Amino acid sequence: MYVITARLLPPGPGHTAPDSGRMSEILSIGDGRSGKDTPLRHVYSRGDDAGISLVLYIHSENLFQAEASARELLERAIDTSESLTGWTIAHCAADLISQAMDRIIGSL
Repeated sequence: MYVITARLLPPGPGHTAPDSGRMSEILSIGDGRSGKDTPLRHVYSRGDDAGISLVLYIHSENLFQAEASARELLERAIDTSESLTGWTIAHCAADLISQAMDRIIGSL
């Protein structure tokens, strides 16, 4: 299981971010798979005036594959969901989490 952070940006001012329940639904539908076949195990999202912040829990063999799966999920969601039309991916990686963990572990 890998934790991937992502940030989506709206196409312009005045675009409202889907609420967290709707975002979870959008990603599940966009994945096109169900049950244990999908790499997405859980998603947390929070929208604000400047975009959507996401934390994706991805089941994968390795970090590279997890990041690629997360990006594919987001791209598919943007392509298939009317509420995300025109949105862009500003960030999609595990680096924010790994840097924080390095600091925590390094301080022990």
